[in-house]
Amino acid sequence: MAITELLDELRLAHLERGSAVDRHLQPGLPRDELRRRTRSLGLTLPDDVVELYAWRNGQDADAEMSVDALVFRDQKFVDVAGALREYLLIQGHHAPEEDTIPYGFELAEAFPFATHLGSSYVIVCGPHELAGPHPHPIVSVFQGVDLYFHSLETMLRTCLDWVRHPSWEAASTLPDEVEREVWQRHNPGVFGWSQGS
Repeated sequence: MAITELLDELRLAHLERGSAVDRHLQPGLPRDELRRRTRSLGLTLPDDVVELYAWRNGQDADAEMSVDALVFRDQKFVDVAGALREYLLIQGHHAPEEDTIPYGFELAEAFPFATHLGSSYVIVCGPHELAGPHPHPIVSVFQGVDLYFHSLETMLRTCLDWVRHPSWEAASTLPDEVEREVWQRHNPGVFGWSQGS
């Protein structure tokens, strides 16, 4: 299933749960415009990211504190301008020191697409040594730098199952055991949960 189809399903799932996400979602960007606006980063954006921003250019500024925002777990989908600002913040605050343990990828080669109160989801655009064979995993950057999803597709499938679960009311409201089961099912090995933790 294409990324666009999964995004449409997630949007509809939010609408069915009473979240008026359409009031924040912005029109998509032409592919050439996205590449022009992100050229200064020196990244080769994966096709999934190009498709994500062709679908919608994130959300307006009001989405950050709105219960009606489109969320990926608890992270709000940001527009390209917000992603560029977040990229600079991440480089300033999380770039590893010379003597620290490496993250398994170059943080400068990761593009942030979702944020919330100082945390971000970034998609790895360059080579990496993270778990799994997927070329573009999703990493959470907050108090640490941690693998969260194997790909944009598995993130969307995970989020869909969370939003569709009868216990879901808003971001991060699922019981821990439900959240973990869904997360592990779509992203085996993330956080070591597949090893029985």
